[in-house]
Amino acid sequence: MKRTNSQNKQLYRLFMMLAIDEDMKKDLVLQYTKNRTDKSSEMTNRECAELINKLSEQASESKSQNRAKKDFNTIEQQLRRKVFKLFYDIGFFATQDSTAHKLSQINAWILKKLNLEKTLNELDETELNKLIKQLHATRRIYEESIRNTAQWN
Repeated sequence: MKRTNSQNKQLYRLFMMLAIDEDMKKDLVLQYTKNRTDKSSEMTNRECAELINKLSEQASESKSQNRAKKDFNTIEQQLRRKVFKLFYDIGFFATQDSTAHKLSQINAWILKKLNLEKTLNELDETELNKLIKQLHATRRIYEESIRNTAQWN
């Protein structure tokens, strides 16, 4: 028995969701029909159901990976941006410095002050918070020295 209209809709929705191109689609159909055909319209109900199940699993995995990436970006990336802002506030960067140069300055500071053998991008949330706390203290000292210098001039 041929696939149903409902299966057809599901199958093509999954193809689009997973960005499966025409060649990949033909390969999948060949695989699930045991090389009988490369046209999804000629798939049996059972063959189509098996392919839909496999593609649905992949779509679910993809969604959870995207969710994990989004969570990572929201928390840790915000903390990294805060580190860059604090470095700017303290005056460690010149505006014409390249991002790579700025990042190498941050990484050197992390090694020297926090005694960590990690780069900014390798720090977890706890380590980033520790770094930010240290930078706040450094900024406070920097601002006090500017005030004291201004008083004497």
